[in-house]
Amino acid sequence: TDENGEAEVVDGGGGGGGGSGRLSVGPALCDAQLLDASEERVRSAILSFDTRDLTSVVLAYSLAHAGSPELFAVLHKACIDRCRQLTMEQVASLGWSFANIRLGASFFKEAQFDVLEKLNQLTIPAVCDVLWSFCAARHRDPHFFKALFSVLVPSRVAGDPRCALLCPAILDIRTHLPEMDPEGLERYSGYAHDAFYRSQLAALPPPAAMRGLAEALQDAGVVFESAFDVDGYVADFVITNVEELGAEDGEEEDEDDGVRRQVAVLYHSAPRTLHRRTGEPLGQTLMRQRHLKDRDFGVVNLWDKAWDELDRPARAAFLRPRLLAAARRPRQAA
Repeated sequence: TDENGEAEVVDGGGGGGGGSGRLSVGPALCDAQLLDASEERVRSAILSFDTRDLTSVVLAYSLAHAGSPELFAVLHKACIDRCRQLTMEQVASLGWSFANIRLGASFFKEAQFDVLEKLNQLTIPAVCDVLWSFCAARHRDPHFFKALFSVLVPSRVAGDPRCALLCPAILDIRTHLPEMDPEGLERYSGYAHDAFYRSQLAALPPPAAMRGLAEALQDAGVVFESAFDVDGYVADFVITNVEELGAEDGEEEDEDDGVRRQVAVLYHSAPRTLHRRTGEPLGQTLMRQRHLKDRDFGVVNLWDKAWDELDRPARAAFLRPRLLAAARRPRQAA
């Protein structure tokens, strides 16, 4: 679990998506091996970095989903120590990085006052990144959020892929701060929805993995849809005939199970949804997980390293009991 007691999204067999045009980066843009080999040098030279260098280094490692926990601890502390010297664009980049790597709320608590004081220095895409990162870090202050929304310009948000993270930020705010201008949030969500949805589609598992999952679901005897849209988030697969899922042979049906819920099946791999070095779920991965659970989906998470080793019959046998367990809505406490 993370510092908030949030369970990792790794299910026996396990370990989705991100906005400002920095949702992920492939090997062509960043050599993870070079970054790993540079860690010791970075740690020894960090005190000589100016804020621009410091931000660039943090962003390079976070975009590649690389870097050890020890390196990020040093980078995180250096950024907090120099928080007053950072430009607002640097705060936005660092906030996105630390939220995606899941380093807790310390940086956000330190940066919040400066963001409010220099709000007019933020670009519109940077405002969207800041909103998302504070939500991902679970540092939700309605007064702070209202100030950020006050500088957003609808015409600048609509159709701009750099503003895609506004959509998941709003979904999170509407869940946890439901009294905060629901009509206004609904309107802004509509401006960013399409760009976010496209980014989610681009982050689907590789075609071979999707085919393997589809075969296993067919063999498990369930009806499903792929690339299922849940308010802009994309679930790899969603089981649509949960009411027909019966108990396994030898297992007794529980009459008190109640109404079953839809089940999302998510395939996880590094660096797409998991950190390349630690195998931990990324902030953007947990944001999707939280939203699916908020929408009352059961979730089955599959880790590529375990799943890919199973043959076709073993995959169906592995999936079916997990689908059944996820479909059962937890009983309400008396």
